Amino acid sequence: MFLSAALAVTQLPAVAMAENAAPEDGSIASFKALDSRVAAQTVAVGTAYDQLNLPDKVTAAVYHVSEGVEGKDSGQLSPASPSDAASVTITTSDEKIPVTWDSDPAYDGDVANSYVFTADVGSYALSSGAKLPQITVTVTGENMENGAKKPLREPLSCAKTEGCTLADGHEGECVPAPPTNDALVKTVTGWTFVDDENLNEGELALPGVSAEQQLDFDTVVSMLPTRISAEVEGEADKVPVDIIGWSCPQYKQDGGSWPLTGEYTFTAAIPSNYSCEPPPTVQVIMESVSLLANSPVRWNGDSDRIASDLTGGGGG
Repeated sequence: MFLSAALAVTQLPAVAMAENAAPEDGSIASFKALDSRVAAQTVAVGTAYDQLNLPDKVTAAVYHVSEGVEGKDSGQLSPASPSDAASVTITTSDEKIPVTWDSDPAYDGDVANSYVFTADVGSYALSSGAKLPQITVTVTGENMENGAKKPLREPLSCAKTEGCTLADGHEGECVPAPPTNDALVKTVTGWTFVDDENLNEGELALPGVSAEQQLDFDTVVSMLPTRISAEVEGEADKVPVDIIGWSCPQYKQDGGSWPLTGEYTFTAAIPSNYSCEPPPTVQVIMESVSLLANSPVRWNGDSDRIASDLTGGGGG
């Protein structure tokens, strides 16, 4: 009798603990995370509730709990009886759970605000630690009609302003590149080279080049002007503007040799607080020694003497 009483005392807490630890059959253990594009949405003012991406089902892990007892002789599970020790089997499976969504604050598509939608799983029980899915919808200050976003006012058409940094056909005003150090950009409407003694009607002729006497890029640039006299919009007098560099992607070495013949357009760069379109250019004409017999030498000033020196001819 005393032994039976002792057994009863030790078994009852175990049964109670087993009952407390086992989750409710059919309860939700956890929810699968929503796609990021669903969990956080941004819509325009005027978006109706039924236009939101609110899924009618979510995926959840659901508990399945079965109880049985270990038979005294067979070792198999059988229906429990008060005198047998309970054995609980707990499994989970992913299932689609129907939901509705409650918004806080109440959703109003005509008011710009952030709205948090929380899933309502109806009669499904939640286990401890299961957190209901939420969707945050941000309504922005844009208008929407028939599912298409539209600005609150009619956009300006693309004016294709010179120097605009936006793609052709954009909506709204053109956006030019900001000038360096926020300086005011001055528009050059006309110009002439200041130090153009090497040029002949805007061209630089370089006769007499050869494989033995080549002209690299820097040497050619050293013969080009370094300044322009600019007519600036809004100013009465011409303004001297420095040329800060020259470029000509086509004038480059090929197989270790610089160009010996051909015409090349060198384009001047001026400070960024000036806008000049088209930019100043010089046509550089290369003529090799082998072509001089059939081609007239083009130079200005003392070009005959200089060309004679380049080609090795004598000068009386």
